[in-house]
Amino acid sequence: MPSVLPFLPPAAVTQIPLQAAFSTLLRARSITTRALASRPSSFHSALKPWQTRAQLAGRTVRQVGSSASSLAHSMPPTQRAGVSGSMVVPPPPVPNLAKSTDSFSGAELPFEEKFRHFSFTKSTDAEVAEMSAFVFDNLYEEALQMARSPLTEEMARRCILDRTCLVDSLSTTLAAKLAPTDLPGARGRQGSQPVAPLLRCKHEGYLRDTIRAAISRRHVLRAVVSDIVKSFNVDPCADGLLQPALFFKGFHALTTYRVAHVIWNAGGPGNAAAALMLQSRAAEIFDVDIHPAAVIGNGVMFDHASGIVIGGTAVMGNDLYVLHGVTLGATGKPTGGSKRHPTIGDRVVIGAGSTILGDITVGDGCVVGANALVTKSVPAGGTVVGVNKIMQKQNETRESSAGIYGHDYRMAVRGLRKEDWAMQWVP
Repeated sequence: MPSVLPFLPPAAVTQIPLQAAFSTLLRARSITTRALASRPSSFHSALKPWQTRAQLAGRTVRQVGSSASSLAHSMPPTQRAGVSGSMVVPPPPVPNLAKSTDSFSGAELPFEEKFRHFSFTKSTDAEVAEMSAFVFDNLYEEALQMARSPLTEEMARRCILDRTCLVDSLSTTLAAKLAPTDLPGARGRQGSQPVAPLLRCKHEGYLRDTIRAAISRRHVLRAVVSDIVKSFNVDPCADGLLQPALFFKGFHALTTYRVAHVIWNAGGPGNAAAALMLQSRAAEIFDVDIHPAAVIGNGVMFDHASGIVIGGTAVMGNDLYVLHGVTLGATGKPTGGSKRHPTIGDRVVIGAGSTILGDITVGDGCVVGANALVTKSVPAGGTVVGVNKIMQKQNETRESSAGIYGHDYRMAVRGLRKEDWAMQWVP
């Protein structure tokens, strides 16, 4: 079986030999991983209970980037094993290990504070690799607790405990969800004995390798890591990283789009068909329909996600919070092939059930109220509700606050004093 599907273009490969000590460390980790996974449930019962959000926020994290094993987590399995495939992405640069009180890679920060210091767009490749390793380390710890239940033990082992890095974990999880169960020829001609498991296994293997190759690209890994960070920070229901990584279908649908977008941009009818297949499967499974030609930035969360539709010429910025039932569509008027879907700026909140139509712009820091219908451009910092009704502070444009959240979502939806706002119709 080839390492990736043939429609993905080969990339330049930079072979970096692994030192003997590094290989020994990897083998030792692999042995330890298998030993932990094979322990009975009584071993897991002795571990500390499931960590709550408050516990995660209060604990101090170790310097993940300072260990060779953490750096190995952020490298694709083919590179760590020294094997070259038809598409291998060069390993990320080694993180800066010098300690600093105001540097992302050096500071001893609480869990949530470490996330707040991670920039979706300005973090270096080394910081992205470090955060990827940090995320996977914490996923592994949480998966040990998850494995204590007979209902989730198999999922914990297959998706996390038996995996080597975040890329490997996500590619395995998505491939298992996206692999079709109704492939042509699923039943043989002799009798009614199904052969679908064999076909599914083969297809899932190709799909897993393709997803792994796409996520391993640096700009995609940055986007995926940013999406996880954003999901944890803005969702009070997330007690840890395990929930967005395994159970948030909005995150899964968005990651599937990012893979399809890579394939779509490769060009050619075969790539287009493959990308549209992933779009179709994501719509069937996650109830999220994103055209692979759309452009979506880093640090995006689809909360609940059901019913989200994003058209092919839509452009979405960074640090976005989008709820269920949102449509970024066209007006239906002929455009002659030009852009026909909205452009969404950075740090925007789009409420549940809202519809934004046409080639319009929703500026940075805007809030689109639930069930709003927007067909006119919205200036930066505005709040639009109803049918093209813009609420703007008198003599003041709302500025986004510093930090990972971009602006205070809760303030936007809590009681707004009537005297602080002026209602105006968009002409």
